[in-house]
Amino acid sequence: TDFLSVDLKTPISEVSNMALSRKNDNLYDFIVITENEKYVGTVTIKDLLQKTTEIKIIAAKHQNPLSGLPGNMIIEEKLKQCVDTNLQVTIAYLDIDNFKAYNDVYGFESGDLVIKLLADILKEIIPTDGFVGHIGGDDFVTIFNSQEDNDYLQEVDKRFCSDTKLLYNHEDIINN
Repeated sequence: TDFLSVDLKTPISEVSNMALSRKNDNLYDFIVITENEKYVGTVTIKDLLQKTTEIKIIAAKHQNPLSGLPGNMIIEEKLKQCVDTNLQVTIAYLDIDNFKAYNDVYGFESGDLVIKLLADILKEIIPTDGFVGHIGGDDFVTIFNSQEDNDYLQEVDKRFCSDTKLLYNHEDIINN
């Protein structure tokens, strides 16, 4: 009577968290899968963990290693999905102004910090139904509900401008 039951459409990461949060006595019990509250089957913890690991490996292959964001293959899939489903979305292409000049003066490591900073800002404040991808270099793409576009992009710009000031030396800040 005390078992974990999840709907077929529950994300595997959520199921994994639920399963591993159980008491030690129940940790390796089967998970019952339902659809519309009707029994569909069961899954073992071993199968769940194998699938979770497989998904993470596939995701890692398609992420930009610097930012940890989805790369070009996933970006293309998302864009195709937007076109195929005819959803009303805002797609924004973001490019860091004067990034090459910054990189030339401060070096690649500092340039990487700027890219990571923007990626972190984008991830932190993206609307819950939004998507952020890293095309490469200083180029990013976001996809989200068109009603949220102006506020989101203004917040990204404000935070990025404010936070990047810490990455310049004192003399350059004064000269700007």
